[in-house]
This record gives sequence, C-alpha cells and structure tokens, in this order.
Amino acid sequence: MKSTASVNLFIGLNGLFLVIFSALFSHGAFAVANPKGVVIALAFHAFHLCVMWLCHLSKGKLIKFAEMFFLSGIILFSFTIYIKSTMAIDFIGKLTPVGGVCFMIAWLLIAVSGIRKK
Repeated sequence: MKSTASVNLFIGLNGLFLVIFSALFSHGAFAVANPKGVVIALAFHAFHLCVMWLCHLSKGKLIKFAEMFFLSGIILFSFTIYIKSTMAIDFIGKLTPVGGVCFMIAWLLIAVSGIRKK
C-alpha cells in the first residue's frame, strides 16, 4: 500500500473511530474513570486529526514530518487516555506526555516551515 493510501486509511478510520467513540462516551456506554480526561482526549483527537489531514495535502518536507508527529501524538496522547480511562491500565498513562510532546513538535515544525519559506 502506498504511503498516501496508508495515511488516508489512518485518517478515515480515525475519523470514524472518533465519531463512534464520542457517541459511546456521550451515551454512557463505557464506565469512565476520568470523564474530563476523555473529553480533552476527544477534542485533541478531533482537532489534530483535522490538522493532520491538512498537512497530508501539503507537499512541504517539514509539513510531512509534522504530519507524522500529529499521527504519533494522536496515538500516544488520545488513545492512551482512552485506554487508561476505560480499562484502568494505569501504566499506559506514562505515554500520554510523550504524545503531548509529539503535538508540540508537529506545531513547531509547521512554524519552522513558515520561517524557511520567507
């Protein structure tokens, strides 16, 4: 599978997952240990998935690196919060800050790409 197809698959399935997970949480299908954490994870997931899609449409090298950091951030930030909050697997929460750092790096790469184009 080509890289573009793989990223499209990731974005599409993540969008679907996000809608399903939001519905399940909002209708109380899961017992959630940390509802505020899940709300934040869902918001970050949605926002960064949209930005990742925009990065995917770009041709710049730094933006492509940012895309991969957004992907990593979604997995390491949002998904670890989902898992920790629904399955009480506490040790996975140690990865959540790594996901936050991935988001920060992605945004920094976008900023640097703007500086380099001048």
